[in-house]
Amino acid sequence: WILLHGRCRYCHASIPWRNTVVEIITGLLFGAVFYYHMDTLLMGGALSHSIVIADLALVSLLIAITFIDLEHMIIPDILLAWAVFITVILFAAGRLPGQLGTHLYAGIGAGLFFIVLVLITRGRWMGLGDVKYALFMGLLLGFPGIIYGMYTAFLTGAFISVMLILKRKKRFGQTIPFGPFLVGGTLVAHYKLLEPLGVFFTR
Repeated sequence: WILLHGRCRYCHASIPWRNTVVEIITGLLFGAVFYYHMDTLLMGGALSHSIVIADLALVSLLIAITFIDLEHMIIPDILLAWAVFITVILFAAGRLPGQLGTHLYAGIGAGLFFIVLVLITRGRWMGLGDVKYALFMGLLLGFPGIIYGMYTAFLTGAFISVMLILKRKKRFGQTIPFGPFLVGGTLVAHYKLLEPLGVFFTR
């Protein structure tokens, strides 16, 4: 894409920069998943490989949710349903820490919290898609993982929003897709992406 200056080699049609960004992000996150499951891969066996494949599929779904929400400001129910299905598989395989009840309570609590935000803001800041995602997020992360995930999402969301307002690309009160920040918080908390920087999330 870089060598071709963002254009097709044959018809010279423009290739969206987003395609390359998605490919780079996917590669980096797949690498993070393999690092996260290093102990599982060393064990070998069909079950171990299946767990890694399931987690790679989950990452792919989260990437799709991110860019769909950025472009269309929706979080498709079918993608969330598959994400919940994969979460159940990971929990059954013993790859998610804590008890099932803890994860269920975390999901319900996160969903109720977002419902309150939707009611308070009358849907201007949050949508029902965010509520559904919060349910999945809590189910995946459990407690206290959901706290770390939400903290990361709101912190980065606030920072990016302020930067957009200062650069006059957004006005105060305008709607900004929150799904990408929720996905970011999910990835950081679930895969401990900040550990290389010395930030540890105890779960």
